[in-house]
Formats: sequence, structure tokens, C-alpha cells
Amino acid sequence: MGYRSEVICAFVFKDELVRDAFHTTAMTRFCASVPDWDILDQEWFMNAFSDIGLHSNYVVLMKFEDVKWYPDTEIPKFVTNEMMPECVKRGGAYSLVRIGEETGDIEEDADHHDNFDEFQAEEYVRVNSYIEVG
Repeated sequence: MGYRSEVICAFVFKDELVRDAFHTTAMTRFCASVPDWDILDQEWFMNAFSDIGLHSNYVVLMKFEDVKWYPDTEIPKFVTNEMMPECVKRGGAYSLVRIGEETGDIEEDADHHDNFDEFQAEEYVRVNSYIEVG
């Protein structure tokens, strides 16, 4: 089995062309970094992303549900070591939230360097708690 998480990361840009170039570069680099993956695994990774515009900024939204998010595995290493620095280097900002299976197991990370005058990570990805009766 193993420990599972839900992970959402928003990569935010001021320009549609920069967003698209970032997204294309990330997909190309990831597929090249794990050449032994079959086409279904590559499609699974690519399907975790969607482009949406929020607050007049351009966003690449990454969402993984029920994923093993260990720091030394391929996807977390790639997101942390490749995508996050590349986003900031291209003038963007990112906000990542990971929620684990256990109560209180929440990890948050955000960076905008000096690329945005004001950047509130909560505008893009945030944790909400609620009680469900069922």
C-alpha cells in the first residue's frame, strides 16, 4: 500500500507565452528524464496539469490525487528541483500544498522571489477544513 497524499501546485506567470513555454519545457524535460516510463505513465503525468487564468495572471495548475509523494521519488524531485526554480527563473511564482493521510500532515511551499509586487499564495492554492456527516 503505502502512504498517499493529495498535491496541488500553481505555477503563476504574468504572460501567456511564458506560461506556455514553461509548461512545454517541463513536459519535455520530465519525459526525457524518465525514458523507461511507458506512454501511459507519461500521459498520467501530463494529465496532472491544466492551464487556467486566475486574477489576470496565467497559471499552470498541477494536481495529483492519491499519490506517493516521497522527496526521493521521481515526480517530487522533478517538481522541487526542476520546475520550481525554473518557474521563478522565468519570472513566475509558485504555491504548493500537500495533504497527507494523517490529520495535520500538511506541507506548504511558495516562492515568488521579486517577480510579483504582491503575491499571496493563498489566492491560488489553500487548505480548507470541514466536517462531513454522512
